[in-house]
Amino acid sequence: MHHGNSNYNMSSTTTTGVNSIGDTYRYCEQLFKAIKVPAIVTLSGDLGSGKTTICKEIAKRFGHHQINSSSYQTVSFYSGVTNLIHCDFFRADLNERFFDEEINPLLVGDWIILAEWCDSMPMNPHVQNITIRIIHSDGSAKRTIITKIIS
Repeated sequence: MHHGNSNYNMSSTTTTGVNSIGDTYRYCEQLFKAIKVPAIVTLSGDLGSGKTTICKEIAKRFGHHQINSSSYQTVSFYSGVTNLIHCDFFRADLNERFFDEEINPLLVGDWIILAEWCDSMPMNPHVQNITIRIIHSDGSAKRTIITKIIS
């Protein structure tokens, strides 16, 4: 362990096979245990691959039961013990300016960002960064979730 060096990040990547909604809930439980706020969680995958399901499950575990997939609003803020910033970039262009103007002002207290349709965000070396890529090949419930955690 390199403790003195602030540029050194621990990184781990796991691949999880998911075949049912029960598997998805178990995955979310493991993911929740791994999250250390403040954290940025980005989710990418095809339409209908389960990004919103994972977001809702993680949000519930942080005490937020009202989140929905908003194609009308790019950024939704939910206040709580851990503030939740839910982003949906399906129709949006994410850039540094957007991040600085729309998201940075919301990062107060303990917070977690859940960003759908996003494979990268400005990396913040001071917080945990988690990227989730969902591979959903056919019409079945079978998915492969690749989770990379940098903390």
